[in-house]
Amino acid sequence: MPTHPVTTRVPILPPLPKHGPDAGLADKAKAFGTWVQSTRPVRAIMHWNESRGGLLAGGMAYAALFSFFAALWVFFSIAGIVLSNRPDLIELVIDYLGDSIPGLIGPGGVITEETLLNMSATMTIAGIIALASTLWTALNFLNGARVSVRAVFGLPPAPETNFVVTKLRDLGLVLLFGLLMVLSAAITAASSGLITWVIRDLLSIDLGPGLGFLIRGGSIVVGVLFDAVIFALILRIMCQVRIPARFLWPGAIIGGVLTQLLKQAGSLLLGGASSNPLLATFAALLGILIFFNFACMVLLITASWVKTTMDDHHVSPRLLTAEEAEEITRVTEREARKERLATESIRILDELERTPRWRRRGLRRDYERIVAEQQRIERAELRERLGLADDDGPADAEGRSAEAKRRAKRSDDGETSSFRSAQAEGEASETETAPAATRSDR
Repeated sequence: MPTHPVTTRVPILPPLPKHGPDAGLADKAKAFGTWVQSTRPVRAIMHWNESRGGLLAGGMAYAALFSFFAALWVFFSIAGIVLSNRPDLIELVIDYLGDSIPGLIGPGGVITEETLLNMSATMTIAGIIALASTLWTALNFLNGARVSVRAVFGLPPAPETNFVVTKLRDLGLVLLFGLLMVLSAAITAASSGLITWVIRDLLSIDLGPGLGFLIRGGSIVVGVLFDAVIFALILRIMCQVRIPARFLWPGAIIGGVLTQLLKQAGSLLLGGASSNPLLATFAALLGILIFFNFACMVLLITASWVKTTMDDHHVSPRLLTAEEAEEITRVTEREARKERLATESIRILDELERTPRWRRRGLRRDYERIVAEQQRIERAELRERLGLADDDGPADAEGRSAEAKRRAKRSDDGETSSFRSAQAEGEASETETAPAATRSDR
């Protein structure tokens, strides 16, 4: 039996519009434009734009510029100790970074290979403090990325998780990203050797220049898979967005493909940054900043694609279980009830000001009831935050009722005094104007 309700699902590309025999060119163009806007890729871009994706990507890129170099310092400082007997792995990681981010490593890049190889952490108190502070800087980017991705999904900035648990999760993700980077570099190198062995030695086929293209294609496939895993970890684990696997992995693969296209076009970004003679001195650093900006845009566009796909299948990142749906519904109804009570309180206080004293008894009872219910809701929220059971005894109810009566009495006394003051001022004004009117009559 089906576990999900039968709903209408929106396809990636809806059917093309059909035109009547009398349709003109303008009508066909308008129908085609409507069809283009109804496709999922265009709707994903529109959702990304409505979520201020470009602005969020710019802020993420600025934070990534500092966090990335801090992460590089931490990684190679630790790798210089842990992988001191495996310099070949460090060389593979350096080559992988140079191929992934244009203008980062090399003679004309921001960092030289010798600088990375000579990094080493000193196991002193000052060295440990410097390493910890640099690691904290590297973790700041993850927080900004989490807020931005959750904004695309329409979720609150911070998930309901303990701060320490969140930072420990981010630290684990940073370590996992570093391990995946080493594995990806090693697998890329191994795949090149494997393809060469299979083509030349095992199959005895001489492809000539085609072998290089085949090796390059294999490394790109490995890079796409690696980037897809990174996107899946960011969306599901780091940002804590509850995405079913049938929506997560297709979106992650799309993000991996877009990232590889960005890496292949990275030299164009660097060339565009160096074309301005005023920026030639900072061309390498500016090219990296532009690369990070586009990479963050790819991340948010991937998140927008996943969100649009989930919307097309009527799946919400908020409501995936009955318990969570019930909890969110209960909180929403309680907030709506609080707003309604506040509105009723303002209305009754306004009526009390305009109602004679001898007709206020019913309004005071209504006001006491509203105040008592407001206090009950506030008390329930406080006990819920403290993890206590919501148990209101009769003494509490009587106390709240007495407090409501006192508040209504104070309001009534204040209104009465205001009314009496206004009445006295009116009588004094009438007394002053009476002689003037008498003289005028004479």
